[in-house]
Amino acid sequence: MTFIKYGRHDPLSFFAIYYDRHDHNLPAPISEIVLLSAAGLTPTYNALITDVPENDYMLTIHHLNNSRSQRVLWLLEELGVEYDIRNYQRDSVTSLAPPELFEVHPLGKSPVLTDDKNTVIESGAIIDYIVRHYGGGRLAPQAGTSAYENYLQWMHYAEGSAMLPLMLKMYTGRLPDGGELLQPRINSELDNHLGFMDRALENQDWFVGNEFSAADIQLSFVPQVGKLLYGLENFSNLAAFLDRIHARPAYQRAHERGGPYAYGS
Repeated sequence: MTFIKYGRHDPLSFFAIYYDRHDHNLPAPISEIVLLSAAGLTPTYNALITDVPENDYMLTIHHLNNSRSQRVLWLLEELGVEYDIRNYQRDSVTSLAPPELFEVHPLGKSPVLTDDKNTVIESGAIIDYIVRHYGGGRLAPQAGTSAYENYLQWMHYAEGSAMLPLMLKMYTGRLPDGGELLQPRINSELDNHLGFMDRALENQDWFVGNEFSAADIQLSFVPQVGKLLYGLENFSNLAAFLDRIHARPAYQRAHERGGPYAYGS
């Protein structure tokens, strides 16, 4: 079978299809690259090349329903990279991941990316890996610029700071008294972090230099969960941000491939 790897090839949003040079149906032991325009996938030109990696594997995302792995699928759809999904379902009673994920990584959590000999955990690290290895310079500012430093800050902020009060909100809400004594402090931190993100979007659509980037994808889980657990009535810029990302065709394709997603609308 011919191995096909999809990826946007350049800033003009072309798609590249690489045919494995081991396919003996090709007239010579070289690979062919066919560039197709994103608007209708019409062939524009063909070129024979000899430096396509001889990979016979595909990126695999170990995807847990209603989890952070959904944004990894979204990133891959934005980049036009072909990938395989291994689906896992949460326990209907405990909402925990199934034991099969322990066969992929000792933590038994999702997302996990496998790419040839590389196994990567943590959504931020996975997003960074994909952008560096498959992005071709897209969805991240140029390294060494002030925009790139801002990009890194947002990439780490999402899980390092912003998600903590949301996780506390979720877990204390399961206590018999709803964690009543902790709620004022948790709500104060939610106002602090959601307000910080909301103000960052004042008069702009995206977090880094007002250009859509992987940081927006990484940050998306915060307002998605925030909307469900706390509400975004006081954070209109974040609410508008969610409307924008949910309207993106790549986001919708990822939603279709990943299955039902409780935080996605």
